[in-house]
Amino acid sequence: MALLQNKSLSDIPPQDLPFLYAFAVYGKGLGQTRVIELLKRVALVNPFESAIALDIPSVKATLGRLLIAKWIKNDVVGFELNDGLQWPLLAQLNEHGTLLDWVNAAVQTKPVVQYWESTSRQSYATLCVFSALLGDESLLTSDLEAFSTSGMSLAALEQHPVHFFFDHPLGVRHFSTLTAEVQALLLVNFLYFASSLLAPAKAQYDYALNHCTTLKGVLPNFVSILAWQAHLRGDQTAFEHLAKLLNPNALSEADTANRLSRGDFASAIHRFGLLIEQIKKTQQ
Repeated sequence: MALLQNKSLSDIPPQDLPFLYAFAVYGKGLGQTRVIELLKRVALVNPFESAIALDIPSVKATLGRLLIAKWIKNDVVGFELNDGLQWPLLAQLNEHGTLLDWVNAAVQTKPVVQYWESTSRQSYATLCVFSALLGDESLLTSDLEAFSTSGMSLAALEQHPVHFFFDHPLGVRHFSTLTAEVQALLLVNFLYFASSLLAPAKAQYDYALNHCTTLKGVLPNFVSILAWQAHLRGDQTAFEHLAKLLNPNALSEADTANRLSRGDFASAIHRFGLLIEQIKKTQQ
């Protein structure tokens, strides 16, 4: 997504840039009080190149100036960046080597979930993004469970944290630099629900397929989830390649469905029976 027409980051006054960095990292819901807290936390670790005043009148004036210049816009519970700015700003922080410091500051600034948009799945998605950026696989696993715990719908899947990375070319580029574990966790979680709901997932599927050699051994269900998506897409070439990576003795819903779609009814029915028996054993 392009920057706002006739604007570039070089147009931003140095004393205003930290405010835009704060909005880029924090996402939605950053109001005046929290932007001050976040900037103070960052300044303790990385002092700003240009001195900025963080008293309430000065911050209010700065936010008003950024609104008039259309760098930010009013959000329901605060402010957010205008379209096209988030990833260019995050990429700049990453180039400076300070992105993780900003993310840590945002994590400390963000209220506990039950006090912040408690009915919104987006709050959990944001926590997943923070965990992913920090490379914390354990925390990301629990955050993804929280994101998915209320069931999933097509509307809910549109808020999946994987979109934070895949909605912008710079985001995809940064995603490729994350640990293999983080990439696999996000892709498997998303593709599982996308396959269940028949939701659009081309970008994520293509990425997972192209990086299968690197990611296939990270999670035990990575290949089977990818194979199921390949079957749904009718991508027989990819499916046959992925099937070779699966344990031939392992029961796979994707393999069973694929046999059925190819007219191999006897084999498919036999495997469906084995799957049912396997499910019954797990429920005993």
